[in-house]
Amino acid sequence: MTYDPETGEDYDDPDYVEFCQKEFTAGGCLEFAAVLHQRFGWQMRASIAVGDGVLGHAWVVRPDGRAVDAWGVREGRDAPTWPPSNPEITDDFSLAELEDRFGLEPDMMAWARDLLAARPEIIDADFVYTGSRYAPVSSVVP
Repeated sequence: MTYDPETGEDYDDPDYVEFCQKEFTAGGCLEFAAVLHQRFGWQMRASIAVGDGVLGHAWVVRPDGRAVDAWGVREGRDAPTWPPSNPEITDDFSLAELEDRFGLEPDMMAWARDLLAARPEIIDADFVYTGSRYAPVSSVVP
């Protein structure tokens, strides 16, 4: 079932799926990456701001060396979401390291699992980074 009348979640609605992708890029990225790591065993990677230690973004890297986040597959190992305002350190981390440092929200983990169960193709779609925080391929104009 992709529509839940109790919550209003409709994974067949492209606008709702895009809303989910935005949520898992701005605030829920660690949970989304953690679910992918747990499911596939892919390497966790993150950008963390120098100085204040704020998590910029988290994602996983497939065995072929391509990054994956809620928007899909990236070229290369990195998955920037927007130009950082502070210098960042980007590196591989274990899930335990990131969980200890930033915590994981159980409700976000459950939501990520639901999204991936309903729309598994979102992690296979190629993503073209345009410099925008939210830039799905469908919005990229050649």
